Amino acid sequence: MSVGRADLIEKPLSYLERCQRWEDVDAWVAAWAAERDAADLLATLDTAGITCGPVASFEEILAEPHYRERGTVTQMHDPDFGPLTTYGPCPKFSVSPARIRASAPRMGQHNAEIYGGLGLDSEALEVLKGNGIV
Repeated sequence: MSVGRADLIEKPLSYLERCQRWEDVDAWVAAWAAERDAADLLATLDTAGITCGPVASFEEILAEPHYRERGTVTQMHDPDFGPLTTYGPCPKFSVSPARIRASAPRMGQHNAEIYGGLGLDSEALEVLKGNGIV
């Protein structure tokens, strides 16, 4: 059985009913939201006491100084690309703040360290490289 808009207005579903019929409710909410622009959606939901906010693109986040001040975006240096702007660590901790220390490792960058820890010496690693294994 499908839930229509009139069904929900005439007799609001309980929490249990919404959970049991989440596909119907999700379809109705999606159709309702598709008829409105973002500003109308936010205003309507805010008026109803529903916590909500827009989903920002990375470009929109970069345009807002607040995000940079909070560390939501940060600068890092990449050996191939130079300075990069990227998302900062999340969540934020006051006692032990996180930071980005380096860009992602390059392919094979830590092979000697990892394979050395497994007991392989540089000669064994060269054999693995020569055989296309690493």
